[in-house]
Amino acid sequence: MAESVSAFLFLLRAAFHEPARIIHAWMRVRDEEHLARFVMSSSHVRKKSGTVKPNAFMPHKGQVSVTRHFGLNESRLWKKGQRIARGRVPSATLYGRADILAKNVRRQKLSVNPAPVWRNVNHANLDQWPDDKATQKMIAQELAKLSIYVAKP
Repeated sequence: MAESVSAFLFLLRAAFHEPARIIHAWMRVRDEEHLARFVMSSSHVRKKSGTVKPNAFMPHKGQVSVTRHFGLNESRLWKKGQRIARGRVPSATLYGRADILAKNVRRQKLSVNPAPVWRNVNHANLDQWPDDKATQKMIAQELAKLSIYVAKP
């Protein structure tokens, strides 16, 4: 409850400073939008090929968190990733990100829903995962194949 109140107050305050981004944060994610799945485990990256492994896209509690690129340059996108990593308990290391187009997520029969949170109005969730682990793994494999891994500079 406290987190949702904090997020609401943050969005209200931010609405006066960056109204276009706040309005966009609640809008439907367009198919052409790039999404970043921040990678915080070295085991989720194939070092030789520089690609991301499917486990980076496996759902936790029925969803996968991503950050929309909208309105963010590379520097600000990496700062978002660093903030997310530091906010984990325990704090995590940011290794890179897997970028994927929203339309490629939807082709896997998943939904992409805006879900602004405290300090990340560009947050979204990949939802509607099947309950079956084997099917989740197949979808995660396809998402990994369709994504582009960008190592942290």
